[in-house]
Amino acid sequence: MNPQTSPYASPDAAADFVSVNGRLNVTYRNGRFGLFPVGTLHCALGTFTVRDQRDNAWLETLDSGDYDGIFALSAITLYSYQAYGELRICLRAICLLYTSPSPRDS
Repeated sequence: MNPQTSPYASPDAAADFVSVNGRLNVTYRNGRFGLFPVGTLHCALGTFTVRDQRDNAWLETLDSGDYDGIFALSAITLYSYQAYGELRICLRAICLLYTSPSPRDS
């Protein structure tokens, strides 16, 4: 197993999360500042976007692919941005901790 901690983890927040089984799909997109990872978490609660912050890029340590595991979610928030002349709104999950054994072959 390969447990990894996200930048949002704090000692006091250890009890304030929901653990879910799911599949994280990691893809790399080309933006104005180069390639960046985007994670999509599929679980029993729904489908959420998972992105990392530049100061602690834990998602960048993963290769493109699907990762099955247990995910500790501390918050689910709405996130909006403008692209191609329209306003897009998505659900974003803040993942405190996840355990992902290995990439799943497609």
